[in-house]
Amino acid sequence: MHKLIGKLSKKLLIPLMLFTVGAVLIGQSVLESDYSFSTLSYNHSVNITNNKPLLAGDTVQFSIQAKENNLGIVLIEFDAFNRFNKDTVQVKIKEKNAKTWHHSSKIPATHFTYLPLYPFGFPNIKDSQNQIYTVEIKSLEGAKDNAIAISPNPTIQTKYHFSKEAITQDPQTFIWFGLKKVLNTFLYYDIFYSSLVYMFPFLSYVGFTSYFKKKLLKNINLFNETIHKKSVIAQFHAHLKYIIETDIIFFLVLIFLEIFFIKNVQNPIYLLILSLWLLNLKKHHISVQTSFMMISVFLSFSLLLNIVAQPKFAEKTAIWSYLFIITLVTQLLVKQYDIRKLKRNHA
Repeated sequence: MHKLIGKLSKKLLIPLMLFTVGAVLIGQSVLESDYSFSTLSYNHSVNITNNKPLLAGDTVQFSIQAKENNLGIVLIEFDAFNRFNKDTVQVKIKEKNAKTWHHSSKIPATHFTYLPLYPFGFPNIKDSQNQIYTVEIKSLEGAKDNAIAISPNPTIQTKYHFSKEAITQDPQTFIWFGLKKVLNTFLYYDIFYSSLVYMFPFLSYVGFTSYFKKKLLKNINLFNETIHKKSVIAQFHAHLKYIIETDIIFFLVLIFLEIFFIKNVQNPIYLLILSLWLLNLKKHHISVQTSFMMISVFLSFSLLLNIVAQPKFAEKTAIWSYLFIITLVTQLLVKQYDIRKLKRNHA
């Protein structure tokens, strides 16, 4: 009976629990991104040539085409240069060629330090679908070393809010809205990345990651047979094999994606990756020397990114270096505890 319960827990209950927790966290992530289930979001590619700091009186304009009715929010990615700027920015929106502005807001520039992807909200435009809208951003008090800018290749996102009555008026409308919600949500890098991280424990438990690991190791072993065992390439492949066998490769991929492709990461993501890394250290008995080497690589990479004038990427890399330092300290404390415990047992 106990064996049956153990097998049932291992093959059904634990994976079901991991999947459920992951799904709940993904749902929460989607709601935080879209504010509610009845909101649809779309990304837009815009050509903004002026990415310089906006001084007093400077303006930037861009146009977007609404994808749905009920346009009510435009999110604009600002660059605050990692400082609190004492500027006020006026943001306005109107239908293209209209004589008057639909809405105008004056926003303290300090908000963009906390919210680089700032939500500019206005009264819903009921019949907005396929209409082209002009958005204007104007600095009122910007000065040298005290101004914001529009990020290079900025993320511009529009949100459309629908009433529950409109969504649930008939089954066909509800299903169609649900399909659009799912497709739109997972087309965003940020949500897709969050979903990948939240589902990583489940995927790892059911052997999905092991499948890829076996494929990678098979290819590496085949290649190793064709090279001299004492060559530099052989040594490199030996290290690569170790990185794959100990699952380090999966963490490096997640971190690489976060540094270079993901713009907005929720704090629980960092906490989850950090916790999974600590479990991985214990599972594979990864040495303190390996952890120290990873910190050195990340710090060196951060310095290199600063040298080539990529401060955002450099900052994110430095953050991961700091997180790995925390895990290294934890690793050293656990090691000291184990040594003391071993000494007490032999005393």
